[in-house]
Amino acid sequence: MPKIKPETKVVIIKNLKSKSPAEVADIFNVSKRQVERIRKHYQETGATSMTDPGRADRTRQLLKTTAC
Repeated sequence: MPKIKPETKVVIIKNLKSKSPAEVADIFNVSKRQVERIRKHYQETGATSMTDPGRADRTRQLLKTTAC
């Protein structure tokens, strides 16, 4: 599923003030679950910008293998 742009997330939050999550999901053609996650993130962080927090930088560990 494609990422939702931060500008769209802000508009989704604004629409949630007057509409149900199901209605907002239909308007923006996204799943109701995505709308709930956006609302939850907004409520927990109080973030005014809805950017992705990013992913942890995990470097791969090289495993040494030996012949037995």
